[in-house]
Amino acid sequence: MFGPSEVVGGGFFTFAMVYWIAILLVHAIFAVAVYKDATSLPDNKLVLVGPVVWTLATLLTGVVGACGYWVLHHSLPQLLGARDEGHKPP
Repeated sequence: MFGPSEVVGGGFFTFAMVYWIAILLVHAIFAVAVYKDATSLPDNKLVLVGPVVWTLATLLTGVVGACGYWVLHHSLPQLLGARDEGHKPP
């Protein structure tokens, strides 16, 4: 028969395993998305490093790496482009 400590410990272990599997799955999904997007951009449009390094960085950091990639490659260029267009002489 199981005592209370064995049931609680088993439940925690199961929760921890499900949590880490979910984290790994999210990291992998974001890494694949970053890789597909990075390979679709021209090489001269990539900032700092190539697609493989961005993929590995996203795989290790997850959402943080994907957000960094998005800011550098999709958000920031639009903001800078809009600023440059606004300052063009007539």
